[in-house]
Amino acid sequence: CDMLHANPEGFSGGVFKTEGPTQEELEKGRFTTYVTAFGPNNNDRRARVKVSGPEPGYVATPILIVSLALTILDAGKADGNDLSFDAGVTLPGALFGDSEKVYEHMRNEGVNFDVVDEFDDSQSPV
Repeated sequence: CDMLHANPEGFSGGVFKTEGPTQEELEKGRFTTYVTAFGPNNNDRRARVKVSGPEPGYVATPILIVSLALTILDAGKADGNDLSFDAGVTLPGALFGDSEKVYEHMRNEGVNFDVVDEFDDSQSPV
């Protein structure tokens, strides 16, 4: 195992390396993915959403985490609460799903969630 960890390039054909990405790789990196959500009865409502943004690992992930945190902090302000729940334990989708502020924070940093009106199977990543 020590040999594998010491030389990931050799065991992965160069796919993995010990260093992180270069600044140029981070600046050039982008992602696009499609998500399909179904309503409670699978056929009632369906939304297909295109999610896109900067490099997903080192750039977009912190944007998402900070956007969620800012939204929670905003909820503590008198005029800032648009979260679905006031207290207790919940799932992130249920908590932030109806919050326009979280999407606004993300859009301001380059991560976009866009409902796709016309979506055919050729665009599906699966």
